[in-house]
Amino acid sequence: MATGRISDCEAVVEGWLGQPANSLSSLAYIIAAVAVVVAVDRHGHRMIGYVLAGSLGLVGLGSFLFHGTGTQPGDLLHTVSIPLVLLSVVAAAFASRGQAVRMAWPPTILFGVGLAVYLFSRTGGPLCGPDSLLQGHAAWHVLSAAAAGWFGVRVVSRGPA
Repeated sequence: MATGRISDCEAVVEGWLGQPANSLSSLAYIIAAVAVVVAVDRHGHRMIGYVLAGSLGLVGLGSFLFHGTGTQPGDLLHTVSIPLVLLSVVAAAFASRGQAVRMAWPPTILFGVGLAVYLFSRTGGPLCGPDSLLQGHAAWHVLSAAAAGWFGVRVVSRGPA
């Protein structure tokens, strides 16, 4: 049952997950973090991989708590962790020692598609359907997590993923 509130286009419902699509899709960041850790373990120790994986995990947890519970601690972790992922991706690009441009094209295109979906499906946007099972913000979570994880795996393995 919807409460009448809308956040990131998804109607907030009563229950343990206020925004089911947006909170469950946040787990994509945790999956991306695991993929980066597996790549680090497979290709040798690379600190930047662990940093990126940790920041992706924090975004996943923060986003899950923010969209799921709507609490202030969840909002704080969500807000603080997003810049950490961005900084980690930039640091990973620098750590790739010039290979970042070649390695970044496919994940950047994927990120761009996710960003377009995010922008057009924001609350009040042309693709916003607050009561729909398919949520643009949830798609943004999955696409941006996949892009960051893909880039992280490529940086750690120093080659095509």
